[in-house]
Order: sequence, then structure tokens, then C-alpha cells
Amino acid sequence: MTTAREIMINQQPDDVWRHVADIAEWPRWNGAILALKPLDGRGSPEWRVQLPGIGWALVSIHMDPETRRLTYRMRGKGAAEDGQVEVLSAPDNASRVRYTIHYRGWAAWWPPLRNTAAWRLSRLKEWCETGAVRDPWALDTSNIL
Repeated sequence: MTTAREIMINQQPDDVWRHVADIAEWPRWNGAILALKPLDGRGSPEWRVQLPGIGWALVSIHMDPETRRLTYRMRGKGAAEDGQVEVLSAPDNASRVRYTIHYRGWAAWWPPLRNTAAWRLSRLKEWCETGAVRDPWALDTSNIL
């Protein structure tokens, strides 16, 4: 199963990219992440990520700051998630953020995951624009493109 969504964020693309590229910040805006630990502690693209109901999984993260594109592959407990986040320029010094997720294994047929990209984008928007996420479980899709 593949899901893709976009959202407009009222922040400049470089500012939004800093939030996306700061992996330690992910639990603040990505509600699916409880904790992150670098696998070797020396700048490796491999991280361990703690997910609710699943436990620890392995994620490989690759960033291209020039194109403001981040890709990742998360695997564990019989499922895998491949994702890509792109931060694009938009009019009025805003950003268009595109998030695509492809699921494999049992995650490919689990219906609640269809809204994951929209949920994460709405939280990223709130985090970038206000510095906080008021209701971590809310799913406001009114701004999702």
C-alpha cells in the first residue's frame, strides 16, 4: 500500500527542512515515534526507533540537503515502511511538503495506516508554525492537499 499527501506550511523551506532533518526532533512532531537512538552513536544513518505497540525497529535515514529530500526505510516485526519527505518552495515564502509512504508486510493491509502521512504532516505543520503540538492524536485534514 502506498499513501502520499501534501501540505502547505507558512514557514520558509529552509526552516521547515531544519525540522525534518533534525532526527532528534522527530518524536515531537511524529506521533508514531516514542524514542530514537543512533545505532552506533557516530553519525550513522542507522537508527533504532521505538514505536507504540511494536517496540523497537531499525530505520535507515538518508538526507539530501540540496534538494531538501529525506528518505527512510524502517523495518521490524514483519513489516516495513519506506518513506520520502520533500520540502519544496511555495509562493509567499511558504513551503509545500510532500510525504510519500510505501508499506510492506502486514502494514500494507492495515487500514489505519492510510492516514499516517496526513497525520504526520498536520503535526509537522503545527510544530513548524507554533513550536508545539497541542493535541498529539488529532488528525486535522483540512490543510492536507
